[in-house]
Amino acid sequence: MGSLSRQKMPAPALRRLERSLAREYRCHIQVAARLGEKPDQAEPLLEALRFLLETRREVQRALHARDTGFLQALEARTVAELRKQPGKQWAARWLFVRLLAHLNRAMQEAPDELPAGREIVVPSVLLYQAKESLFPPERLLVVAGQRTAQQVWLQAVFDVTGTASSGHVRADPERLARALIAMDRTDTFLAAWMHSHPGNGAEATRPSPIDLRQHDDWLRDYSPFLVGMIFAGEWLHVWGTALDEGKVAMRIVGPGLLLEDEDGTLWRFA
Repeated sequence: MGSLSRQKMPAPALRRLERSLAREYRCHIQVAARLGEKPDQAEPLLEALRFLLETRREVQRALHARDTGFLQALEARTVAELRKQPGKQWAARWLFVRLLAHLNRAMQEAPDELPAGREIVVPSVLLYQAKESLFPPERLLVVAGQRTAQQVWLQAVFDVTGTASSGHVRADPERLARALIAMDRTDTFLAAWMHSHPGNGAEATRPSPIDLRQHDDWLRDYSPFLVGMIFAGEWLHVWGTALDEGKVAMRIVGPGLLLEDEDGTLWRFA
């Protein structure tokens, strides 16, 4: 991703970033209003909103030049601001995590976007590694992908489990931020997310309404080619809008898994 940020970016990508920051500002202004009686949360959030406004102005200035060189420096400043926030200041920290997500997506929207039909290659050993990390449910992992000419290879998993219950899990903002920074430093991107469900069987791997909403949010924030994976006992379901629409295909390489359906989305650990 770092190499992309030194290239010219299509104006539409910068416009999408600018609109995303505008939506983020409106959303967090409402949060700040609700926190009015909690100055320990509201005041840091208002400072973070000022940072967001300046970021938006930088993007607006860059629209004419269509040059993304400023994005790396902006990312570094955002990371520095995130690290300044004490853990208890969750509202401000979450705003900076959201800003990092928008920057991450912007730096991915380069001229060499994934063509229709590009293949996502998943080493079976990575799936076994993920399986060992995801139980007991519910846990959440994000996966770094490395682009080649016609493929994306899934390479590393990051545990970003935050608040979890028997029926749902949320990403921890600090863990997610560290994962995104690591991907940025290694020219990879957030290509997949994985989480576990209770139970053991094909039916237990179906995405819940909460999963579908989470996936839609992450499609907007990271990549339109993002793939989801749900683990339930010895079963694995690969899913996502990009797969449904034929924008990407997935191939598991290596032994240890058995294909259980014709469309290549349901697998069982051998």
